[in-house]
Amino acid sequence: MLTLTVSERLALKSRAHALNPTVMIGNAGLTESVLKEIAADLKRSN
Repeated sequence: MLTLTVSERLALKSRAHALNPTVMIGNAGLTESVLKEIAADLKRSN
């Protein structure tokens, strides 16, 4: 598992703040339903 320092995590959060996510990964992690949603979003964007 990737481990980030507090300053690295804060830097990434500040960069991502302006983004509009279509998929959010929760506590369950990268589940099959999340993978399907990512694939569907990628197809829609092409």
